[in-house]
Amino acid sequence: MGHQKLTIAVSLADYCFERTRTIGQMNLAIGLVKALATRPEIEKLVVLKNNTIQFDFHQENLVFIDCNQAIKNKISRIFWDQIGLYSVVKKLGVQWLILPKGFASFVRRPPSRLAVYIHDAVPDFYRTHYPKDYNRLEQIYFNSAMRASLKFSDMVFPNSEFVVGEVKRLCENWKIKPEYQMCKLGVAFEKPTEVSATKSGRLLVLVSKWRHKRSNLAIEFLKKWQQQTGFNKGIDFVGELPDGIAFPQFPQWRHYPRLPEKEYRELFTSSSALVYFSEYEGFGMPPVEAAINGVCPVYSDIPALREVMVGCGFSFNNSSYEDFSYALNSALNMPYEQIKLWEDKLLKLHNWQDRADKFISALTNVKRINEPELKGIN
Repeated sequence: MGHQKLTIAVSLADYCFERTRTIGQMNLAIGLVKALATRPEIEKLVVLKNNTIQFDFHQENLVFIDCNQAIKNKISRIFWDQIGLYSVVKKLGVQWLILPKGFASFVRRPPSRLAVYIHDAVPDFYRTHYPKDYNRLEQIYFNSAMRASLKFSDMVFPNSEFVVGEVKRLCENWKIKPEYQMCKLGVAFEKPTEVSATKSGRLLVLVSKWRHKRSNLAIEFLKKWQQQTGFNKGIDFVGELPDGIAFPQFPQWRHYPRLPEKEYRELFTSSSALVYFSEYEGFGMPPVEAAINGVCPVYSDIPALREVMVGCGFSFNNSSYEDFSYALNSALNMPYEQIKLWEDKLLKLHNWQDRADKFISALTNVKRINEPELKGIN
């Protein structure tokens, strides 16, 4: 491609706040569009979205196209994924299609060069760890789409070194000979406009119906911790619970199955600590978001979170209540000045300028696998 300016389409059409399972990924995709919109290397950036997604900025090279069929119902969504998206992109005639969710069509070949953002390998994780907790048809569908991504992409963007390993493992398991280049892109965060050192004293705990988020363990450990410490400031739980799990009747425990984004952000940033349980993450955005908003993060000690948190906040072993209790007690006694240092460190590490630079460099310098002198992109 040389120094030719890039023409790119990014598909956000299948994101919808009311339905998405991955609000963090949706916000990340929107952040990526914003970061790329001002880049002089991009001649045209076409954003395929739906009318539930609104952008409050405009650039001369930025084009928005509403593709509402992607969120009408399941059948429309499948048709969009497998046929509709590529038909639209073919008409646009752009050089690159970016899929922020990482799932490509397995019934058609891409009409342009394809780049996919790989966040994790959750469907495959459930196949081996919780086979009864993932709809079998959905598992087949998403694994087939992931296979297509790894077979037909020119560029793969994993969001952590851990996911780099997951991508390689999937290729080996599925006997795919990679014909893409890979660039660990990571995740980026915007600096908050204002961070208050004054907090409510309450804890925020993110729970989920997905078993790997270990909501059962969060409730078990927090129940024991509250009984031992007599903590009376209150705990807010946000998210749905798996079937068969219920909260104990503590007067200061509140549960919000889902909150509008504005209310969630207000609750998030006013909390004194974030508690985040998980046994599998590709990146793990909430603990980073907590620290950069002046909230002390307490999180499971798993590979991806160790990688992205670089020692900030307090991690705990999922198999040890004592480890969790020590981490949470330490967080509640952590001075704001230390959290501010973590904020600065994480914003420097996970920033949009760096991510946009890597993204543009990767697309500009990519070569097909059969071209001579192919070199990886670090």
